[in-house]
Amino acid sequence: MDSYPTREEFMEFIKRSGLTEKQIKEDIKKQLQMQKLMESLEKDVAVDDKEVRAFYDTAKNFLYKQPAGVMVNIATFKDKAAAEAAQKAIAGGAKWDAEIEKYKNDIEMATSYDKPTIITDQMLQQKELSVLKDYPMNKVTPVESAGENHSYIAIKRSKSAERVLPFDEVSGDVTAVIKNQKMQQEMLKAQEEMQNQTYTATAGGGMVTAVVNGSHEVVSLEIKPEAVDPEDVEMLQDMVIAAVNEALRTADTEASNSMSKFTGGLN
Repeated sequence: MDSYPTREEFMEFIKRSGLTEKQIKEDIKKQLQMQKLMESLEKDVAVDDKEVRAFYDTAKNFLYKQPAGVMVNIATFKDKAAAEAAQKAIAGGAKWDAEIEKYKNDIEMATSYDKPTIITDQMLQQKELSVLKDYPMNKVTPVESAGENHSYIAIKRSKSAERVLPFDEVSGDVTAVIKNQKMQQEMLKAQEEMQNQTYTATAGGGMVTAVVNGSHEVVSLEIKPEAVDPEDVEMLQDMVIAAVNEALRTADTEASNSMSKFTGGLN
């Protein structure tokens, strides 16, 4: 755990957060289970080309319309001295990619020269990016502030008119969107099936029968007449509690077994 290299620091974090170590472990386990579930569902979900094309044709004018702006190479630095050194070298004729590689350990993020990113006209109104608005094309900017303890340099490459991104450029993203939607539907379907499933347990040799569902709701409770003894109400109470608890344990076990099919036994 990089943020908390010692157990003492981790325990101090738990104390400050108001959570128990057990709660944090349960939360981590749930996150891992969900990750495994999504990975398992992804293998079984198929998306064909017709679906991708149909989604794109329907959504392209509002999901895949790129606003007007400028295409820019940009690099954000964690160390201002490194940014200044790279800027000086590029201004003197050094290659963008070579300087990015040279200072990669000091860089938070950067575009490669052949893959500039879009900075929209709206984004150019931001204080940190305003220098780009009237800056000459194909010249590296001075080192500019990119927020607390960060700096950036950029090269404005070309103007970009508003356009609908072509299918070939976004088909991978469209496929991912459709696949994610299908995975969510499959997950909801599996959850609904588990919640609607009923589980039965008895106590007292069948004198009491309890039925619960996957949501831990008691669906029915059957008590045979001979189980009702006004002189021994506590025994009937114990049988009811035993039957309900056993049904709930069965529900939890079955839910865990169903989940393990997806999560590879991570319970």
